[in-house]
Amino acid sequence: MKNLAKICVVVLGCLVAAEDASAINPALPFVKVSVPRVPLNVGTVWGPGTAQVGGQVTAHIWANCSYHIAAGFQGFKHAKSGVAMWPVHQVAAINGQQIPVGTGHAVIAQSHKPTPSGGVELPIDLQLRVSNLAACPAGRYNGALVIRIMARP
Repeated sequence: MKNLAKICVVVLGCLVAAEDASAINPALPFVKVSVPRVPLNVGTVWGPGTAQVGGQVTAHIWANCSYHIAAGFQGFKHAKSGVAMWPVHQVAAINGQQIPVGTGHAVIAQSHKPTPSGGVELPIDLQLRVSNLAACPAGRYNGALVIRIMARP
């Protein structure tokens, strides 16, 4: 019975030591961005000339460290054939910053401090201008809004 009591005390001591060690080691830095998992309908374009469409989405950010978040637009592809619109016929702007389609990114949020425990809301405004529509097959087009997240410890 004495041995059983000693074992319980030793195990309890190990658990307390493990808790103290985890309190000393800081948590790994993380940044989490959550966006609705529904397609963003940017509108319909037709006819000759240049057309402008756009849409908005709200992201939610949680971070326990400083962070840097950028967004880009990969460009339109025909929904059925997969043929991409030429990037030179597309202009994208995210939160008012014009970026090259396919390669560019606009900084949409950055902070040297963590977010509050409930996180913060981040509106993302995507505006697109498309030209030379007569050279593109008719139909539905899809595109991808790409978000790059970087934690900065």
